Amino acid sequence: MVQQHPNSPHVRQSLLQTALVHKRQGDAPRALEEFKAIVAQYPTVEGSRDALAGIESIYVEQGKVGEYESYLRSLRLRGSHDVGSG
Repeated sequence: MVQQHPNSPHVRQSLLQTALVHKRQGDAPRALEEFKAIVAQYPTVEGSRDALAGIESIYVEQGKVGEYESYLRSLRLRGSHDVGSG
């Protein structure tokens, strides 16, 4: 679907589901990569909220809260997200 209909409003959801499958299968590095790609591709908080939650979950599960905070700071510096304000 992603390749055949890249402008479909369902693409973000499809990408998110793929990342979630990798996370459930224990492939956290791949899931993290995919979640971050969603955040990059859909830079509004609304468009990437679920991906940000997935990223947070992985970092917390790995005990890497500091890395998650650094990632959020990098988003703020790029002006991509108004994260952590709600």
